[in-house]
Amino acid sequence: AAAVPPAEPKRQGIDYSKFDNIVDSDDEKPQASSSPTSATPTAEKPHCHNCHKEVAKPLRCGVCKVASYCSAQCQKDDWKFHKRCCKKPEEPKAKAAPEKKSPAEQAAREERRKKKEEEKVVDNDENITWYKHREWKPTVEPKKEFTPTPINGDAPGAGP
Repeated sequence: AAAVPPAEPKRQGIDYSKFDNIVDSDDEKPQASSSPTSATPTAEKPHCHNCHKEVAKPLRCGVCKVASYCSAQCQKDDWKFHKRCCKKPEEPKAKAAPEKKSPAEQAAREERRKKKEEEKVVDNDENITWYKHREWKPTVEPKKEFTPTPINGDAPGAGP
């Protein structure tokens, strides 16, 4: 057999070429069957959200109507976990037609809007003193070197 020269490694990044020949397994692909009746998916039987048993006649959560249980006891036991994700389903909102307003109402609304705009006062002449620390510049005094003062044993309060 002829020896295949190794491919040059890429200069940047990771070489993923070893994954090029991987073939997807059959269990991921939809199964083609010859009979058209088996092609329709069968409805999954409801199972208890607490003990995971298949249930013939499930009891549903009264709030979200999603979780199903085999008994009231299972529902009670699962509540401490289910309550974190239990939400009442939102009903689809119908698009409401825009209400027609009379010209008098529109004029009153416009007048109120103009009054609000007039009430907004932009006052840039404020005397701001709390922000003056940003304008502080060091003084012209020369820097003083720190020299520690010697501690004498004669000073009051000195230890033995």
